[in-house]
Amino acid sequence: MISDKPDARCAAGDARSDFVYRVCLSTRTACRKYKWRHLHTLVDKLAERATDTEPDHLKKAGIIGAFMLVLFVAGEAIHLIPAVTALMGATALLVWGEPDIEEMIEAVDWTTLVFFIGLFVVVGAVQEVGLISLVADGIGQLVGDNLLLAVLIVTWRSVPCSRR
Repeated sequence: MISDKPDARCAAGDARSDFVYRVCLSTRTACRKYKWRHLHTLVDKLAERATDTEPDHLKKAGIIGAFMLVLFVAGEAIHLIPAVTALMGATALLVWGEPDIEEMIEAVDWTTLVFFIGLFVVVGAVQEVGLISLVADGIGQLVGDNLLLAVLIVTWRSVPCSRR
């Protein structure tokens, strides 16, 4: 039983640790049952591609990543928004890491990048004109307080919309 209410778990006789234990046990049982036949092949392929050709770049990226992690955690105390932390880290990697820009540009999947740029523009425009709020209000009036109905409507209405 999954619940945020402790009384529901206690009434069912499950403590949180017991629930976690049962999930781990069922996962282990499923892994043994299906034996993950192709896992060794996958691990071998990953090991072939995981060779570190530039350990200095990895050390620099690790230092910058650790610094960014500290800024993400402590940023709110110093009034630093996460976007600024991300931009600082990206800039530091470009300046200190000295990457091969031509190699980076060749590695970019431009089709996917342009797709997401267009997607963000469309979503921003739809949000700006209020269409998202209109749809959310309509679904809210339709379902009232019934969460299951809301989930079903959003899920099953998304299917035909995604196929068009």
